[in-house]
Amino acid sequence: MVDVVKEDIFNFRSEDYNDNNVLILVDPINCNLNVMGKGLALEFKKRYPKEFKKGNLKDLSVGIGEVAMINTLENPHVNIMLFPTKLHWSNPSEYWYISANLTALKYYIEDWVFNREHKWDDDDIHFTIRMPKLGCGLGGLDFNQVLNMIKVIFHNEWCEMFNVKLLVCDNG
Repeated sequence: MVDVVKEDIFNFRSEDYNDNNVLILVDPINCNLNVMGKGLALEFKKRYPKEFKKGNLKDLSVGIGEVAMINTLENPHVNIMLFPTKLHWSNPSEYWYISANLTALKYYIEDWVFNREHKWDDDDIHFTIRMPKLGCGLGGLDFNQVLNMIKVIFHNEWCEMFNVKLLVCDNG
């Protein structure tokens, strides 16, 4: 299920996530992981300084159609999904970037469940994905178009099949 909620993306309790409940926080970034100096990407860097040390990101690369996961050190069931919305910090976002990366996020979850990299059964694990209005802040995209893409890609039947609750956080 996809819902728009009037709250901050960071409005959650870490202790609510465990072996059966996984939280994914979507961090909108540009493709250059060394530059996270504005907007929500900077806020993630401030809130999770250990995870965003340069050495921790050295083996990661992301491009359009690619996402990367970082486990938080405070709770291994709270994860940060690096989600490119721009090629370069100075460029605007593009709708096809968002669409390609939403699809990559969807496949990431399917792979997680089907390959059972983790110890959970697909019937037992529940995902909560908290994402901002992707590309709609500094990226300049129209929220209604982005929300429509999210709802098409993460349609209700898919969310039910994979036990996914997707919250688009609109705190302003």
